Amino acid sequence: FTLTEVKKELGSSDKTIRKITERLNKQMPADISILISRGKGIYLQRDGRSKTISEVISSIFRQTIYYRLMNLLFTSGGKHSLEEIAELLFMSASSLKKLIVQLNNNDLKPYKLQITYSAPRVKGNELNIRYFYWKLYENAYKFTGWPFQNISFEYIQQLITSIESQQNIVYFINSKRRLTFLVAIILQRAAKGYFVTFEEGNYPWEEGSSHI
Repeated sequence: FTLTEVKKELGSSDKTIRKITERLNKQMPADISILISRGKGIYLQRDGRSKTISEVISSIFRQTIYYRLMNLLFTSGGKHSLEEIAELLFMSASSLKKLIVQLNNNDLKPYKLQITYSAPRVKGNELNIRYFYWKLYENAYKFTGWPFQNISFEYIQQLITSIESQQNIVYFINSKRRLTFLVAIILQRAAKGYFVTFEEGNYPWEEGSSHI
Protein backbone atom coordinates (compact mmCIF):
# COMPACT_ATOMS: atom_id res chain seq x y z
CA PHE A 1 0.00 0.00 0.00
CA THR A 2 1.06 3.57 -0.53
CA LEU A 3 1.05 5.90 2.47
CA THR A 4 -1.81 7.83 0.88
CA GLU A 5 -3.91 4.66 0.55
CA VAL A 6 -3.33 3.72 4.18
CA LYS A 7 -4.16 7.26 5.35
CA LYS A 8 -7.43 7.14 3.42
CA GLU A 9 -8.34 3.64 4.63
CA LEU A 10 -7.64 4.39 8.30
CA GLY A 11 -8.72 8.03 8.25
CA SER A 12 -5.48 8.96 10.00
CA SER A 13 -2.74 11.48 9.43
CA ASP A 14 0.77 10.79 8.17
CA LYS A 15 2.13 11.47 11.67
CA THR A 16 -0.32 9.06 13.35
CA ILE A 17 0.47 6.23 10.92
CA ARG A 18 4.19 6.67 11.50
CA LYS A 19 3.64 6.51 15.28
CA ILE A 20 1.56 3.34 14.91
CA THR A 21 4.30 1.85 12.74
CA GLU A 22 6.93 2.67 15.37
CA ARG A 23 4.88 0.98 18.10
CA LEU A 24 4.31 -2.12 15.96
CA ASN A 25 8.00 -2.38 15.14
CA LYS A 26 8.79 -2.50 18.86
CA GLN A 27 6.62 -5.62 19.10
CA MET A 28 8.13 -7.29 16.04
CA PRO A 29 10.96 -9.84 16.13
CA ALA A 30 14.35 -8.27 15.41
CA ASP A 31 14.45 -9.74 11.89
CA ILE A 32 11.03 -8.32 10.86
CA SER A 33 9.99 -4.69 10.49
CA ILE A 34 7.38 -2.46 8.86
CA LEU A 35 8.98 0.13 6.60
CA ILE A 36 7.64 3.31 5.02
CA SER A 37 9.32 4.31 1.76
CA ARG A 38 8.42 7.05 -0.69
CA GLY A 39 9.02 4.75 -3.62
CA LYS A 40 7.62 1.51 -2.19
CA GLY A 41 4.89 2.69 0.18
CA ILE A 42 4.32 0.71 3.40
CA TYR A 43 5.59 -2.86 3.39
CA LEU A 44 6.79 -5.66 5.64
CA GLN A 45 10.47 -6.53 5.43
CA ARG A 46 11.75 -9.80 6.87
CA ASP A 47 14.73 -12.08 6.78
CA GLY A 48 14.07 -15.20 4.69
CA ARG A 49 14.90 -17.34 7.72
CA SER A 50 12.60 -15.43 10.08
CA LYS A 51 9.16 -16.37 11.35
CA THR A 52 6.22 -16.59 8.97
CA ILE A 53 3.74 -13.74 8.75
CA SER A 54 1.15 -15.87 10.57
CA GLU A 55 3.57 -16.45 13.44
CA VAL A 56 4.28 -12.72 13.67
CA ILE A 57 0.55 -11.92 13.76
CA SER A 58 0.03 -14.53 16.49
CA SER A 59 2.93 -13.09 18.47
CA ILE A 60 1.46 -9.58 18.27
CA PHE A 61 -1.98 -10.91 19.22
CA ARG A 62 -0.55 -12.44 22.41
CA GLN A 63 0.66 -9.01 23.47
CA THR A 64 -2.72 -7.29 23.12
CA ILE A 65 -4.58 -6.29 26.27
CA TYR A 66 -7.52 -8.40 25.05
CA TYR A 67 -5.50 -11.61 24.97
CA ARG A 68 -3.64 -10.87 28.19
CA LEU A 69 -6.89 -10.28 30.07
CA MET A 70 -8.69 -13.34 28.69
CA ASN A 71 -5.65 -15.54 29.33
CA LEU A 72 -5.43 -14.26 32.90
CA LEU A 73 -9.12 -15.00 33.46
CA PHE A 74 -8.61 -18.53 32.12
CA THR A 75 -5.69 -19.28 34.44
CA SER A 76 -6.90 -17.50 37.57
CA GLY A 77 -10.41 -16.15 36.96
CA GLY A 78 -12.36 -15.46 40.16
CA LYS A 79 -9.21 -15.41 42.33
CA HIS A 80 -8.43 -11.70 42.08
CA SER A 81 -10.38 -8.49 42.56
CA LEU A 82 -10.89 -6.13 39.66
CA GLU A 83 -8.26 -3.81 41.14
CA GLU A 84 -5.72 -6.63 41.44
CA ILE A 85 -6.26 -7.71 37.82
CA ALA A 86 -5.90 -4.09 36.68
CA GLU A 87 -2.58 -3.92 38.50
CA LEU A 88 -1.39 -7.18 36.89
CA LEU A 89 -2.26 -5.72 33.47
CA PHE A 90 -0.58 -2.38 34.27
CA MET A 91 -3.77 -0.37 33.80
CA SER A 92 -6.19 1.58 35.98
CA ALA A 93 -9.29 -0.04 37.47
CA SER A 94 -11.53 2.40 35.60
CA SER A 95 -9.88 1.49 32.27
CA LEU A 96 -10.35 -2.20 33.02
CA LYS A 97 -14.04 -1.65 33.79
CA LYS A 98 -14.47 0.10 30.44
CA LEU A 99 -12.66 -2.74 28.68
CA ILE A 100 -14.91 -5.34 30.33
CA VAL A 101 -18.01 -3.42 29.25
CA GLN A 102 -16.68 -3.29 25.69
CA LEU A 103 -15.87 -7.01 25.63
CA ASN A 104 -19.24 -7.97 27.12
CA ASN A 105 -21.07 -5.90 24.51
CA ASN A 106 -18.97 -6.95 21.53
CA ASP A 107 -16.34 -9.69 21.52
CA LEU A 108 -18.02 -12.04 24.00
CA LYS A 109 -21.59 -11.46 22.87
CA PRO A 110 -21.52 -13.99 19.98
CA TYR A 111 -20.49 -16.65 22.52
CA LYS A 112 -23.18 -15.56 25.00
CA LEU A 113 -20.51 -15.01 27.65
CA GLN A 114 -19.94 -12.25 30.17
CA ILE A 115 -17.05 -11.13 32.36
CA THR A 116 -18.18 -10.45 35.91
CA TYR A 117 -17.02 -7.29 37.67
CA SER A 118 -16.54 -8.52 41.22
CA ALA A 119 -13.62 -10.96 41.23
CA PRO A 120 -13.69 -11.02 37.39
CA ARG A 121 -14.20 -14.37 35.65
CA VAL A 122 -15.82 -15.55 32.44
CA LYS A 123 -19.43 -16.55 33.05
CA GLY A 124 -21.74 -18.50 30.75
CA ASN A 125 -22.47 -21.92 29.31
CA GLU A 126 -19.47 -24.21 29.91
CA LEU A 127 -19.44 -25.50 26.33
CA ASN A 128 -19.38 -21.91 25.06
CA ILE A 129 -16.52 -21.05 27.41
CA ARG A 130 -14.47 -24.01 26.20
CA TYR A 131 -15.17 -23.18 22.57
CA PHE A 132 -14.26 -19.51 23.08
CA TYR A 133 -10.93 -20.37 24.66
CA TRP A 134 -10.24 -22.99 22.02
CA LYS A 135 -10.53 -20.27 19.34
CA LEU A 136 -8.54 -17.78 21.44
CA TYR A 137 -5.56 -20.06 21.98
CA GLU A 138 -5.73 -21.37 18.43
CA ASN A 139 -5.28 -17.81 17.14
CA ALA A 140 -2.53 -17.07 19.65
CA TYR A 141 -0.49 -20.23 18.98
CA LYS A 142 -1.26 -21.31 15.43
CA PHE A 143 1.96 -23.16 14.68
CA THR A 144 4.26 -22.98 17.69
CA GLY A 145 4.11 -22.46 21.43
CA TRP A 146 2.03 -23.92 24.24
CA PRO A 147 0.18 -21.78 26.83
CA PHE A 148 -0.74 -24.51 29.35
CA GLN A 149 2.14 -24.67 31.81
CA ASN A 150 0.69 -27.47 33.98
CA ILE A 151 -0.26 -29.77 31.10
CA SER A 152 2.17 -31.72 28.93
CA PHE A 153 1.78 -31.13 25.20
CA GLU A 154 3.72 -34.31 24.45
CA TYR A 155 1.51 -36.42 26.73
CA ILE A 156 -1.71 -35.28 25.02
CA GLN A 157 -0.12 -35.80 21.62
CA GLN A 158 0.70 -39.37 22.63
CA LEU A 159 -2.90 -39.96 23.73
CA ILE A 160 -4.21 -38.70 20.39
CA THR A 161 -1.67 -40.84 18.54
CA SER A 162 -2.95 -43.87 20.47
CA ILE A 163 -6.52 -43.04 19.43
CA GLU A 164 -5.37 -42.74 15.81
CA SER A 165 -3.81 -46.19 16.03
CA GLN A 166 -6.82 -47.78 17.73
CA GLN A 167 -9.36 -46.23 15.37
CA ASN A 168 -7.16 -46.61 12.28
CA ILE A 169 -7.38 -42.91 11.45
CA VAL A 170 -4.81 -40.19 10.78
CA TYR A 171 -5.28 -36.54 11.71
CA PHE A 172 -3.66 -33.78 9.67
CA ILE A 173 -0.84 -32.09 11.60
CA ASN A 174 -2.80 -28.85 12.13
CA SER A 175 -5.95 -30.74 13.13
CA LYS A 176 -3.98 -32.80 15.64
CA ARG A 177 -2.48 -29.64 17.14
CA ARG A 178 -5.92 -28.03 17.42
CA LEU A 179 -7.32 -31.14 19.07
CA THR A 180 -4.43 -31.10 21.55
CA PHE A 181 -5.40 -27.56 22.57
CA LEU A 182 -9.04 -28.57 23.02
CA VAL A 183 -8.11 -31.50 25.25
CA ALA A 184 -5.86 -29.25 27.37
CA ILE A 185 -8.68 -26.72 27.82
CA ILE A 186 -11.14 -29.45 28.84
CA LEU A 187 -8.64 -30.89 31.34
CA GLN A 188 -7.83 -27.50 32.86
CA ARG A 189 -11.49 -26.51 33.18
CA ALA A 190 -12.37 -29.89 34.71
CA ALA A 191 -9.48 -29.59 37.17
CA LYS A 192 -11.04 -26.36 38.41
CA GLY A 193 -14.42 -28.01 38.89
CA TYR A 194 -16.15 -26.90 35.69
CA PHE A 195 -18.02 -29.72 33.96
CA VAL A 196 -20.51 -30.12 31.13
CA THR A 197 -23.74 -31.91 32.00
CA PHE A 198 -26.27 -33.31 29.55
CA GLU A 199 -29.82 -34.28 30.27
CA GLU A 200 -30.54 -37.82 29.24
CA GLY A 201 -31.85 -37.99 25.69
CA ASN A 202 -30.85 -34.41 24.83
CA TYR A 203 -27.38 -35.08 23.38
CA PRO A 204 -26.93 -36.45 19.82
CA TRP A 205 -24.53 -39.24 20.75
CA GLU A 206 -24.96 -40.81 17.34
CA GLU A 207 -23.01 -37.84 15.88
CA GLY A 208 -19.94 -38.91 17.81
CA SER A 209 -17.71 -37.27 20.41
CA SER A 210 -16.54 -34.68 17.85
CA HIS A 211 -19.92 -33.01 18.29
CA ILE A 212 -18.63 -31.67 21.61
